[in-house]
Amino acid sequence: MTSEIYAVISIVITIGAIIVAKIIDYYKFKTLDGSYKALVVVILLIVIAEGIYLSINFDLLIYALETVTSLSAILIFAAFVYLNKLQNAASGISIALSTNIHVGDKIEIENRKGTIFKLGLTKTIIEMDKDKSRVWVPNKKFDEVLVSISQKIKTKSLDYDLQRNPN
Repeated sequence: MTSEIYAVISIVITIGAIIVAKIIDYYKFKTLDGSYKALVVVILLIVIAEGIYLSINFDLLIYALETVTSLSAILIFAAFVYLNKLQNAASGISIALSTNIHVGDKIEIENRKGTIFKLGLTKTIIEMDKDKSRVWVPNKKFDEVLVSISQKIKTKSLDYDLQRNPN
């Protein structure tokens, strides 16, 4: 009886974790292109962890231990294969959370000047000043090379009510 109660509590916590991950994605990463892919990976990891917990709790993995071990080896191999993408994604999340880099900022990277056109999860698109071409820069470059960023000037718009008579 208590294992069923713990299972229900665990499922409720898992659903709460998924909801929190979606909320964080919506409010913190809504301007980051490709963040939905990272959210799907996080949700899959949460669901897999919950499935493993429930399987262990109800003794469903006794016969499947070799399968789980093989899957772990495949996941480790995949992590090495996609290490570059994972590093770029981590840098992209860092850029999205940073208050230093925004779309429209002037940037100089490796002696090339341009304007940040779009921030992505793994790549940032820069529109070059010389020929207006667009260059895709891997996000981990921002951690590896010297980058100069000039913040775009933010202007405040003033709204006036023209219908109102001051007299």
